[in-house]
This record gives sequence, structure tokens and C-alpha cells, in this order.
Amino acid sequence: MAGSGLVRGGGHRGGAGDGRDLLRHVGAGPVAGGTGPARPSPARSVSVPALMADPPPDQIRKLRHDLSNPLAAILAETQLLLLGQDKYDGETVAGLKQIEALSRKMRGILEALDR
Repeated sequence: MAGSGLVRGGGHRGGAGDGRDLLRHVGAGPVAGGTGPARPSPARSVSVPALMADPPPDQIRKLRHDLSNPLAAILAETQLLLLGQDKYDGETVAGLKQIEALSRKMRGILEALDR
């Protein structure tokens, strides 16, 4: 999905790619001297795994929205195909049923993000 990076500031979208955008996101300032890459202050040091373990609520909402829309389309199209399953061989029907089951499971996971 072009243009839908989770970290605002360009990290996913052609930014420097060296972590400065992520560090800016967690509130870090530039290194003393002002020309080097941003580094977290000791009191605000946040590792990437820690940020991913407890992402800000607005990022969770955006992620849920960005995944829910195409997932709904996948589920709807799969169910439409299954309405005419007598037109398909057994392997195709089994594959469609697996897509439907996994789509429902993923929808449940996304709904759980709101709880």
C-alpha cells in the first residue's frame, strides 16, 4: 500500500530510512550540535520492539481501517464465488472455503483491536 506508512514523517515513504523518523515520532531531538541524526534522550529512549508492542491508539485505528476494507472485499468476493460452488471442482471449492475461514479469523483479530 503505497503512501500508508505507519510512522508519519516519511520513514516508509522514501525518508532517510536511518531511524530518524521513528526517533522523531517518539519525541527525540537532534544530537548536541544539531547536524547529526536524532537520538533519543536517556529518559525517552524507546526501542522499536517496545513501540511495536504498545503502538499509539491512532496507529492501531489506522492499521485496522487500512486492513478492514480490502479484507471485507476479499470475504465478500469469496462468499459470492461459494454461492455457485457447483460450478467449480472440489479443490477450488476447498481453497475458497479456506480463504473464507481465514478471512473471518483475520476479521476477528481486527475487531479485537478495538477492545
